[in-house]
Amino acid sequence: MCGFNGFIGKPTNGFEKKWQSAQKTQIHRGPDSQKQNVISLKKNRIFLGFQRLSIIDLTPDANQPMFSDSGDSLIMFNGEIYNYLEIKKELQSKGLVFKTTSDTEILLKSIDFWGVEKACKKLNGMWSFAHIDLRSKKLFLSRDRFGKKPLYIFDSEEGIYFSSEAKSLLAMLGKKFSLNYQVIGEFLFQSQINTSDQHFLNGINQVSPSSIFIYSIDNNIKHLNSLKYWNYPKIENESKSFDRELSEARQTLFDSVNLRMRSDVPIGLLFSG
Repeated sequence: MCGFNGFIGKPTNGFEKKWQSAQKTQIHRGPDSQKQNVISLKKNRIFLGFQRLSIIDLTPDANQPMFSDSGDSLIMFNGEIYNYLEIKKELQSKGLVFKTTSDTEILLKSIDFWGVEKACKKLNGMWSFAHIDLRSKKLFLSRDRFGKKPLYIFDSEEGIYFSSEAKSLLAMLGKKFSLNYQVIGEFLFQSQINTSDQHFLNGINQVSPSSIFIYSIDNNIKHLNSLKYWNYPKIENESKSFDRELSEARQTLFDSVNLRMRSDVPIGLLFSG
């Protein structure tokens, strides 16, 4: 499962106690490793916390937050990149060398090599990640195409808060929020969830699926841009025989399952109607 917390900005009095509370609140997401880093910028501080459930590369070298070889960038990543071996092979052909067998290192080096948008377009998987470029002083928050992996955010005067769980975000903030009756009503009366980026509590939002949120973290924390790296493809009607449709669907299903079977731990299966 994994999970991560982050804050970038100017922490108020008592923040570190609330920060530690947030890590404990989310520890169930990562029983194998819990790691924290604090980085000082010119006027801001970066707090990073990660809770790891080890699936690929069980060694401590694959723990997060993970820094680039140069130390100029880092990533916290929840999820799994199914085609990580194919991407690794492509990067190796361009001269890149890897120290781990983790998909986290492949994701980090993909972003540093191609840029965030191009890297996301190459990924087959489910993810939420926070990537920080310490050279350009930018934060990139992203979710997979359908938003399988959560990523909650809260913008405030002191900085940007982000977390894999809303309750961890609340622990970091240590304050009460008013209810968002629109979202609550959609859930209670229409059984709808995630119809927007809004949460049950006003002010807390999610990073949009198939999107990248970009922040400047140099001096003042500022949301620069949001870009969409993927849209539903427009497929024109194509006349195909039943046998061809069946063969393509079967191959797609087999390929999908085979990619998801990549694991360094035993795999459990759940069938549900």
